[in-house]
Amino acid sequence: MLQDSTSSTQTENRHNSFRARIPYLVYDTKWFAPLVYVILFSLFGVVGAIWGSAMNSPHPPLEDLPLYPGAQSVMNQQGKNVSALSTDTISRVAPSVSYHFETTDGSSNVVDFYKGAMEKTYGFVGTNVEQPDRSTTILHFGRSALRDVRVVELVTVTVRSTRPDLTNVELDVHANW
Repeated sequence: MLQDSTSSTQTENRHNSFRARIPYLVYDTKWFAPLVYVILFSLFGVVGAIWGSAMNSPHPPLEDLPLYPGAQSVMNQQGKNVSALSTDTISRVAPSVSYHFETTDGSSNVVDFYKGAMEKTYGFVGTNVEQPDRSTTILHFGRSALRDVRVVELVTVTVRSTRPDLTNVELDVHANW
């Protein structure tokens, strides 16, 4: 019995000694502040990485549509000649923009160019290809993007062979808020 009380007293002394040292270990050592910084950095870093991956896109914003290299007579929806296919005018008030141009290249070259550019460079998914007749191909592209809020961007490319040496192309961009 005496031995049991001695061992329990020693155990209590060890526990009390350890409890007495906890404030010293936690607050009075030089590793406490760096440990707190590492824990906070890790916590906020993980939260930031999750938030960033949910809100960010690896693809460039749709500021300018790719212009086909052989494009001629590029016009906007008002019929004015332009040199770039800008989407800067898209807003909630005017959620769409259109462009039209011609090229002497074949329609299959234009279709291949826009499929590659829109899917690989701009991250559009779910390409839908329609062919209402032999001379017309319509490509539909869509993606979710972050402008000032989350928006769905839809691009329609209509490629029409009007003559053997002339292809007409229409690009329509529409944003749904």
